[in-house]
Formats: sequence, C-alpha cells, structure tokens
Amino acid sequence: MRLAFYYHIPVGVDINGDLYVPSFHGFFIDSVASNISELILIAHTFEGVDDYRLNSSNITLKSIGPITSSLNRHFFHRKLLFKLNIFLENVDVFLIRSPSPLAPFIPKYVSDKCLILYYVVGSYKSTANELSVNNFRSFLIKLYLNYNHRLFIRQLKNRHVFINSQILKADFSDITKSIHLIPTSSTSRNDFFIKNDTCNKKTINILFCSRIGFDKGVLELLNSFAELRSKFDNLHLHYVGWEDNQNNSVQNYLSVLTHELSISDYVSFHGYKKAGAELNKFYRLSDIYVLPSYHEGFPRTIWEAMANSLPVVTTTVGSIPTRLKP
Repeated sequence: MRLAFYYHIPVGVDINGDLYVPSFHGFFIDSVASNISELILIAHTFEGVDDYRLNSSNITLKSIGPITSSLNRHFFHRKLLFKLNIFLENVDVFLIRSPSPLAPFIPKYVSDKCLILYYVVGSYKSTANELSVNNFRSFLIKLYLNYNHRLFIRQLKNRHVFINSQILKADFSDITKSIHLIPTSSTSRNDFFIKNDTCNKKTINILFCSRIGFDKGVLELLNSFAELRSKFDNLHLHYVGWEDNQNNSVQNYLSVLTHELSISDYVSFHGYKKAGAELNKFYRLSDIYVLPSYHEGFPRTIWEAMANSLPVVTTTVGSIPTRLKP
C-alpha cells in the first residue's frame, strides 16, 4: 500500500537529504512506514536537523514549503495545498493527523480516488474552552480555535476516523462513519524498566516532562514544590521539556521565581530531551512523575513514566481519568 501522511510538525532536511523530526513524531512515522510499501510524507520543511533522523528507506518527502503562522496557513491554504493532487498520484490512502490548521481544507485539493482518513489526537474546541481570555490576542485565538474546529467537524462527517482517547471517541462517534480507538506511545519493549527503590533514596527526585507552558501547570507545580520543600528537605524538582517561545520566557519566569522562593538550589531545568534512551535516563533517575496540566488528550509522557516504574501524579483532564484511577 502507498500511504501519504500529513501533520504540521516541520521536517528538517540536511545537506545529504536525510530527514529529521522530533523523536516522538519520528517514532510514529517510522512505525507506520514499516507496515506499508511506501510512505509519502507531505510536510512543511526547513534546512537543518532535528533530534531524530527518519530511518525507513521507503519514505518520500513532498514539501509544501516552510511552516507559517496558523492564521497564514488558514487564509492562504491554497498556496500550500494546490500541488496535493500531483503529490498524491497513485496514493491509496491519505492519513491526516489532526487537529491542525490545514486539516479542514485538505480534502478540497485531493482527488476522490484517494481515501482520506483522519487520525485525531486532540480537539481545538477543548483547547478553546480551557483558554483564559485576558487580552485581545487570547480572544482572537479562542475565536480562531472554535472556528477551525467547526470547519474540521464538517470534514469528519461520513469519514472513517482514528482517535487516541476515549474522550475523543465520545466527542466524535456520532459524527463519523466509523471511529476506531488506537492509543499511541513512543515506548517499545526496550523502554520498560523495573524500579524497586522509588522514594527510598536520600533525595526524592520529582520529574516534570512536557512542553514548558503555563497551561501545563508549571507555575502551580513550582509553588506546590516550594511548600513541600519547606516541610521536607530531601526533595528536588526537575523540569524536562521544550518551550514554544524561543526566548524561553516561561522558563525564565520560573527561574526567577525559584530565587524569590529560595529554592533555586533544588530546581533544575534540563531542556528538551530526545525520546528514547536520552529521556528514559531522567525517568529512571526520578521517583515521582508529575503533570498538572490544564488540558490533554492522553499524554505520551504518562505511558513513558509508567513504563519506567514511576508513580504518576496528574490532573483529571482529557482522557487521563479513563486510564488512571485515584
């Protein structure tokens, strides 16, 4: 089978033509490619590398140009997608990972001969509902998310859809022609680790691993840690993850706050770590995994933490309560 795949995470291309993506995305692409004859990767591109090189030899890249802002992609989708029919010649299935700014518009540029399937891993509507509106910019973002969601829902009608959580299944089951729950994870058999000394060492290491953003509860985590640290002097908090803002404004804010709270010696910021062995090192050195997020589908990091024998403390949002019990 020849399958095409699109998601908005850009693909890096080095001078040798090798393809690079973030590791969690690369695991998914290579896994899909290993089960088909050819994968046509429809993607935004840039010159350079990311932390994971795609390994499958049956992947063919078709670039739709560099990634731009969500609004730019929304209003100028034709400029990005008008070549799709050429790229998809002789392709059997086109799998579109969603939500994504372009997801509602892609079918307009695809021949009826190609079967379109959506793999839905989140909801812009849920994100909009949980977004605090405290300025004009956040108001416009909320408006855009809801509008894109309504356009997207129209495309799901009478289509076969894959989702990765029970919450999404409940949200979309009355709309689609068929819906199939397929949880995904970046873990493999080699990632499982039996740990018998959790919370028994001299220092108890608490791990946060996700995008560094206020909607992930990073501020609440830091304030809670400061309170715990005043009662227990053997705790250390580790932030592992990336920030969308290249200036690291959230991390810088947290770093300043650690000094104000007199806990700077007990809080470490490690930056982004590649999924797999590099990230597993932090899971295995930790005692407790904490993710106090405001909204989620079902985070892959929870699977990774549990695979490495960590107890998980998280919030009852998204599909988390369908998998974890108090």
